[in-house]
Amino acid sequence: MRAKKTWTSLVLWLVVALALAACGGPAVEETATPEPAVEEPAATEPAPAAEPTEAAEPEPEVEPIELEFWFEWDETNNPEAYTWSQQVVAAFEESHAGITVNALAIPDQQYDTKFQTAVAGGTAPDGFMVRPGGWSKVYVDEGIIMPLDSYLDEGGWGDTFIESALSVCEYDGQVYCLPGGIRTVQVWYNQALFTELGIEPPTTWEELEAVAQTLQDNGVIPFALGNKEAWEAPLIYEYLLIRMGGYDAFESAAARSGSKFSDPAFVDAAQKLVEMQEAGWFPEGANGIEFGEMLGQFFNGDAGMAVFLNVMPGIAGGMAPEDFELAFFEFPTLSDDPVVATGMVGSIGGAWAISASSEHPDEMAEFLRFWTSTENMAQLSTDAGWTMSVKDTISEETASELLWGFYTEITNADHIIPFLNYALLPDSSAAVFESIQQLLDGSLEPQAAMDAWEAAAVEEYGQ
Repeated sequence: MRAKKTWTSLVLWLVVALALAACGGPAVEETATPEPAVEEPAATEPAPAAEPTEAAEPEPEVEPIELEFWFEWDETNNPEAYTWSQQVVAAFEESHAGITVNALAIPDQQYDTKFQTAVAGGTAPDGFMVRPGGWSKVYVDEGIIMPLDSYLDEGGWGDTFIESALSVCEYDGQVYCLPGGIRTVQVWYNQALFTELGIEPPTTWEELEAVAQTLQDNGVIPFALGNKEAWEAPLIYEYLLIRMGGYDAFESAAARSGSKFSDPAFVDAAQKLVEMQEAGWFPEGANGIEFGEMLGQFFNGDAGMAVFLNVMPGIAGGMAPEDFELAFFEFPTLSDDPVVATGMVGSIGGAWAISASSEHPDEMAEFLRFWTSTENMAQLSTDAGWTMSVKDTISEETASELLWGFYTEITNADHIIPFLNYALLPDSSAAVFESIQQLLDGSLEPQAAMDAWEAAAVEEYGQ
């Protein structure tokens, strides 16, 4: 079309030029030389019609995939982590067309029972939270959990985890889970209450006794405790065991390599727990008090202290009054041994695994790669105040004072004694939980309680 318009314009220009020459130009003497003939433009052949292009192949439809994923950061007990989880799941689904993640948050108190029921019924989810140690080893040995080494080798995924944290997920040289938060136990206290009563955080057992007495004199229970679920009092017991020099004994007894749970170190720690109970340091009927009620005791000022995990800041953010001042100190020393004094109770609070029977292990691994990315784990650390097992997720510049405080404790600890229900096989940990409940209600003496623990271990481990 543009060529035709150009040619027409040229012809019109020539006509106008000739007309102007005839009207206004000087006379030109004619010569014998004939004017050259104006050549007509050669007719152009019409362009051949374009060959019809083949219709593009329609994109194959993506077959929708649904993944079942269980974890225990429920909205009530871990509101910040729960909110984070919903955002991460939504972001993954948006960037992975056709994949839906049915993420189920189960309260800690219900998780073990629900998971065991699912495994027994052959309905384990594609991915799920596990507790590294003896708890997980049972499911590794039974072929419920699949090894993750091939996935971790891709793109250096395995290198993004803190090596010591990832090692707790190793069984027989293979990695079976991805470590999450590093859980340690501190003594949390009501800072405003301490200030009001002129109390300084104690560093020795004698100082702790003085603090407890001051609290009692002012109508305040020294320690909040709800042991109905049976896992809270063992945290105190474990600290007593460490502080009284029983760390090596625990390692040996748990490995069934010499020491026994009925040995003096364990009995002495049990006796000290009984003394705390008899001195009125715990609320009456602690074995009948639930976890949530224990938190209420602490946050409403009925109790001055609570021995609990480093997730307390996140829980306080959702449950404590706005003006509540949360602070912590290390469990006081009971020995002059400096190594004993710096030991901690803690472990990987939870890890994530893939079911060996999942129909979509690759997609589940892709989700967990997204879930545990440095960016997402750093955001979780910020939102919930947790110390995560992925590298480069926390720094002094970005962390809260509380978070940086117990992160420093973790890095300075000479050793960490794992939670009893993580370190031991299920029947043995259940036995010690029951034994400690019986210590608190006075139905068993310390030696008898520890004998019961050892008998359960012998039966379960076969030695």
